Amino acid sequence: MGTQWKSRIAIVGFGRWGARYWDPLVDAGASVVIVDPEARPAHDDHRPHFESLSDLLNSSVTVEGAIVATPAFTHFAVASQLLSAGIGVLVEKPFSTSLFEAKTLYSLAEQNHVSVASGHLLLHHPGICSLWEDIRDGVLGELVTLHAVRTALGRIRSDEDVLWSFGPHDIATILAMRQQVPARVEAHCMFLRESEQADVVSITLTYASGQRDAVFLSWVGPVRQRHLMAFGSRATSMFDELSEPHLTSTLLESICNEEVTERPRSENFHSKSLLAEQVQWFIETVSKRTVAKSDRQLALTVSCILELADLSCRRNTVVDVAPIYDIDGSPVTPSIFSPPSFARQTGNES
Repeated sequence: MGTQWKSRIAIVGFGRWGARYWDPLVDAGASVVIVDPEARPAHDDHRPHFESLSDLLNSSVTVEGAIVATPAFTHFAVASQLLSAGIGVLVEKPFSTSLFEAKTLYSLAEQNHVSVASGHLLLHHPGICSLWEDIRDGVLGELVTLHAVRTALGRIRSDEDVLWSFGPHDIATILAMRQQVPARVEAHCMFLRESEQADVVSITLTYASGQRDAVFLSWVGPVRQRHLMAFGSRATSMFDELSEPHLTSTLLESICNEEVTERPRSENFHSKSLLAEQVQWFIETVSKRTVAKSDRQLALTVSCILELADLSCRRNTVVDVAPIYDIDGSPVTPSIFSPPSFARQTGNES
């Protein structure tokens, strides 16, 4: 779908993050409505505005879709209300705080014949798509391990800890790359302030094969880092969201004792903003009134793994991952996980 279809999209929660959606939505040809009690427009600001979701739903204004960018603990309630009203929804991360909530949202969407999508922004990056293709096509050889690092010295949220704020990005990406569901989750939380919210989290995902992936998250890091390293039997590769080139690969032509013969390769990616990519994808899901099965199953699995990581942190123990089932009762099929950007480029949406 292009921008011919004039959709009306509500931004529910027009704070620091929600406000960023205004320009990409307008650029995509959408008519935008704001829902936020604090975002009162100035006298010269003619943007449609409602102080509450109830005000919008009880008005004569019809919206086809809504982006939920409210505080994390309200995501489930707000998205449920919108879906029940027959409005397609994009839920900002975290999509939900439990697998039960995630399944409930997808069931509501199916019952009301509308779409619900998860805001896994990083999966729309062309560099992530390229790395995913390299892993799928065996360019790296057998995938041995993935290591994700996400640190920043910036805004500390009061409504969620760093696991729920940063974790969805990298858990979603690793699951898409692996196309496997881990057998066990182990997470450790560290607290640098007098708060119940973790400031540093390390997560280990262990698979049935014995292979492991690692995620390190902190919003009090001394430097900003956003990278994913993939180690394979033939090559290693690193995706760096903040630097150019975005994707650097090294082919290990021979590894003998301490000697490594390298053949480096680097790629840079120029595209419109990730938010614009995600907005265009969301508008397409609103138009189709559904999301790809692969997107739904990935979102369900991410919700499950985050929930178990949170449990592991609180209990200070390793947590086993039980089989995950889709809303129709069928087992989740991780082999279909893929970045939405890849599915859109190839038309291979399952």
